[in-house]
Amino acid sequence: MQIDSCKKVGLVMQDVLATVDVVNSQNVSLQVLGKSPTISVEKTSGAQVYLSKTGLETEIITAKSDSVNVHIPQADGEFSETPIPEQFKSVVKDGKLLTNQVDHSD
Repeated sequence: MQIDSCKKVGLVMQDVLATVDVVNSQNVSLQVLGKSPTISVEKTSGAQVYLSKTGLETEIITAKSDSVNVHIPQADGEFSETPIPEQFKSVVKDGKLLTNQVDHSD
């Protein structure tokens, strides 16, 4: 399934066999009630991804996107919202490239 060049879209899915792709979009909300192997978000601003208890193994791949949040179900039935980092820092250490998210809380 692909969402391309859309604004203010909400989509609820049961199970996904392959990949959900969100490209060139704004303010997209996705909820997977079952399982999805991969959700890809590219060139998108403002994506909300809601996972189910059975879909916690979903891989979420982001590129050139901002304000992407993943909502993870908790035992009490509520969701915890976790942002996907937008900035990374890479350094060479011992001849290898190491990349980590930038942490502004220090």
